[in-house]
Parts: sequence; C-alpha cells; structure tokens
Amino acid sequence: MSLSTKTITSVWMFTREYGGLAGAGGVKDVASQLSRVLARWNGRKVHVVLPLYGFMNPQDLGFQRLADPLFQDRHVEFDVAMNYAALERNERVRVWHASIDKVNVYLLEAERFQEKNGVYTYTREEYQRESWKIQGSGHFDLFAMNILLQKAGLDLIMTLGERPQIIHCHDGHTAVIPAMMRECPGYRNYFRGTAAVVTIHNGGVGYHQEVSDLVFVQAVTGLPAHVVTASCIDHSFDPFIAAGRYAAVSTVSENYAKELQETDDDYLTGWLGHRLLESGVTIKGITNGIDPDDFNPQNTKQTGIAAGFDIAAKTDRLTGKVRCKKELIEMLQY
Repeated sequence: MSLSTKTITSVWMFTREYGGLAGAGGVKDVASQLSRVLARWNGRKVHVVLPLYGFMNPQDLGFQRLADPLFQDRHVEFDVAMNYAALERNERVRVWHASIDKVNVYLLEAERFQEKNGVYTYTREEYQRESWKIQGSGHFDLFAMNILLQKAGLDLIMTLGERPQIIHCHDGHTAVIPAMMRECPGYRNYFRGTAAVVTIHNGGVGYHQEVSDLVFVQAVTGLPAHVVTASCIDHSFDPFIAAGRYAAVSTVSENYAKELQETDDDYLTGWLGHRLLESGVTIKGITNGIDPDDFNPQNTKQTGIAAGFDIAAKTDRLTGKVRCKKELIEMLQY
C-alpha cells in the first residue's frame, strides 16, 4: 500500500517557531494551529520539535526533562555531530517535553540555542553585552542553528524508536531534513518509510537560509558533495532546492504557488520557483487557515480587544465592535 492511500497516524513537525512558545511571524501560527487540528483525532500522534531559546524558561512553560525510554532513571540527552571543515566536533543536546492540546512538544536545549534571546535576530540586550551583535541583524551562525535543530530532531526520533509517516518541515530553516534522511548513512535506513513535506512560508531573497561556504555545508550536514553542489542557486547551497529532490513542496496559498512558478514575480525569490519547476518540482499551494477560537471576538481575555461582540447574534448591536474601532483609531493617532 502506498503512503498516499494510508491513514496518516504519525506526524512530526520541525519548526523554529510555535504559537505560545516562540514566534517572530506567521510560522508560529501555522505550526501550532495545524498541529492542534491534526492531533484532535485520537488515532493520530503529532509531535513538534523546536529549539529552547534563551528567552524561554521550560519549567515555567510546563515542560519537564524527557525520560530515556531505555533507562527510566535517566533523561534524554545526546551529542550531535556538528563538524567544521577541518574539525570533527559534537554539541550536547538535552530534551524537554510537554503535551499541549494533545500535541507532544519537544524543546531542544543546547548552548547554541540558549545563547540566543531572539528567534532569528539579535536583541538590544545582546547588543549591549557584545556590540558586534547588532540589534535586528540575523544570527551569525544561522545555518549551524538550523542544522543542529534538524539533526537533533532526527536523532530524537530514533532515540524514542518512533517511526513517523510524515515529517513536515517549516520553511528553509528545516528544509535540509529530506536530503539528510535519504542521503546520510545514519538516517537513510531508519527513515526509509518516512515521507517529507516542506512548506515555503517565505520564498523571498534572504529567507532561503542559503550558505555560500559549500565545504562547511558538506561538513556540518554530512551530505555527499554531489548533493551539495546540485542544490545551489548562484553558487550558494539552497535548502529549498535540496528539499525538492526528496520531498513534496508546498506553500501558503494557491496564488503564491502560481506567483512562484508561473509569473515573473518569482524574481523576488531569486527565481526559486522556476528553478524548482525546471527540476520537475511543482509547488502545491495550500491556503493557510486560522483557528477561529484564537480570534473569537467574544473572548476578550484571549484576543485582548477592548470589548466583546458576536457578529452571529441578531440581538447584538455590535456596540463592542464600535468601541474596538474607536480605541484602534485613538491608538493610531499617537
């Protein structure tokens, strides 16, 4: 039976953001809301992996150290190979776990993540401590952060003995997973029954997580040289191009998919969509939805609006909506 005709009962999400825990944009909403919806069916297990950043306190967030399934008196922690071009090296990772809305969420604790106070960029506080960390600029080791997340997540799956049917990779930050699953000796046999999908949330230039140092890419990912060189745009390794050879590729709407592969607006991505199309990869557009409960205007505590209202109730004169509009106008005047 092919995967397409099977009932999907095991899904793992890899993401740099997750609603209520860490966020910088729309990825946090998609990752958390999609996970919650998928987990509503009792026959499906959903797992999410993301970094434990320095601004997060796992215990305050309701997380506990994950017990080792083989040795219950121990916690899960392991070394991840993070080689440089001329240096073999490892980085230590500890795992925290919590069940949130029936979703198994894992936070990966590592020095590389803990020293960051922002998801993608340096903060004012970091700049004040070390002036080379310019506020708002991207992390200098962004690619290493991404690879550590991806490798550690795959190692976690193997440590737990899980056999996911689908691994969903959100954006370029996690898009190297499909290639590593198929090409790296430590993963390709274990994950031979696992399919992958990569979602392009933002295909714009500068958001691919591309790297020009191909020797470093090969060393830290463990990918063969021919895979690295075949996955380049303008002489830089591009995770989305690498993903296209091994995974289904989707994006956040049908219109964006058409824009990427059927219009000249794709120049805004460095011609990513057309390059994928030339390789035989068609991007599937799946429109992002919302969880209405997260934006229910009757729930003022959750939405933070000035007054509640119910647009479906014939008896509601929408005075609450009028008040919200008035407050918004007042806010915009300052």
